Amino acid sequence: MIKLTNEFNHYLEILTELYQELESLPAGSLVKARGSTFYHKINGKRIGITNDRKKISELARKKFIFVFTRNILYNMSLIKKGLTSSLESTQTLDVKKLKPLHPRDIINSLPESYQGLSESSFYHSSTGKWLAETSAQNEYKKELQTFKSKSGQLFRSRGEQSFANLLEDNGLPYKSDVALTLGGVTKYPDFIVINPFTGKQFVLEFFGLADQSGYDKKMNNKMDWYRMNNVEVIYLFESDMRDSQHLQNLIDEKIWGI
Repeated sequence: MIKLTNEFNHYLEILTELYQELESLPAGSLVKARGSTFYHKINGKRIGITNDRKKISELARKKFIFVFTRNILYNMSLIKKGLTSSLESTQTLDVKKLKPLHPRDIINSLPESYQGLSESSFYHSSTGKWLAETSAQNEYKKELQTFKSKSGQLFRSRGEQSFANLLEDNGLPYKSDVALTLGGVTKYPDFIVINPFTGKQFVLEFFGLADQSGYDKKMNNKMDWYRMNNVEVIYLFESDMRDSQHLQNLIDEKIWGI
């Protein structure tokens, strides 16, 4: 169950960004012939683009946005009906009636021409640029990074390792322990995660020793630094790591936005 007004406004924000992005994408559609032969269909003509991975990705992204916006508009229509039938802004709606908005669900619903493409073909354009950027790594106690994630990333604690594995299972790219400079001060967040289909970035901090006095002071200083610089942060504590479903729900709500 969801709060209708909040969800309606959330959808409006997403739609605005998607419509703006559509203006930058090429006209026409993607057509797949035998094997892995791709064509750009425009004005009734087919132009071969099998070797043009950029154009294939742009057309794939365009189709993804069309379905994404269609599902959002459908969900908004249901929410609008709910709002107009009651003056209560906290009225709820059965989520089972809503169209799926998870990117993987949307990709799976696309026509055959788009099946078989890698997930990265549907990414927001800023995702590739962010992944290609190099950031300074935190060298503090590198020797303690003995916990390896599924992809081979190294961490200082088992909690960080577990959360990294969950991000990887969700197909969420992240950078760990890299420099973030705000207000002339540089710190190293535990995770900077990107929703690859929207390009939105999230800062996550894992405070696994929050009950220790010395660590508690360090934790509060970092929280204050984020607040002073108006950074919205997702905080994780040791208790959060005991419930994998809770963590998945957090990822769905905060990062996937569903």
